[in-house]
Amino acid sequence: MMIGTLAWIPFLFNDVGPLTGGYASSRLIQLGFHPLLARKTIMTIAPFFVAVGALSVSATQTWTVLASLSIAAFGVGLWVGNLHALPADAFDPRSVATVYGLAGSAGAVGGIVFNTLVGHWSASSNYTAVFAMLIMLQPLGVAGLWLFLRDPQVKIPSENG
Repeated sequence: MMIGTLAWIPFLFNDVGPLTGGYASSRLIQLGFHPLLARKTIMTIAPFFVAVGALSVSATQTWTVLASLSIAAFGVGLWVGNLHALPADAFDPRSVATVYGLAGSAGAVGGIVFNTLVGHWSASSNYTAVFAMLIMLQPLGVAGLWLFLRDPQVKIPSENG
């Protein structure tokens, strides 16, 4: 009975995450950040929230499990709220659909691998490995953001027009 009354809370936090992430990156843009840099900055913060979810592995109280999963879900939302805007900020408008499609395909392949590993580890009750992989995925994504997504060169108009 308790799960039915509480299970919605992490999903609420997951819904608030993208709103917060979008708002935070918009504020950074208003402060003068390039849009890509603003999104990468917020996405760099998100894994810290997600890592809190690992605490649910050793939690024994309902409220600690709920709190750690809610904070982690918020972090995932924070990440996703900026992820979907990256192609438009980082690539030529003629390439955005291609980049978005390739990213979606890579995500689908990653999902297949992830679900296979989670199934294997869950069958052997190795939930620590599942959470360890979850904790590592976003920092790896952040590293990729900073290594491979460079801010486009801002063209300064010349005085001659």
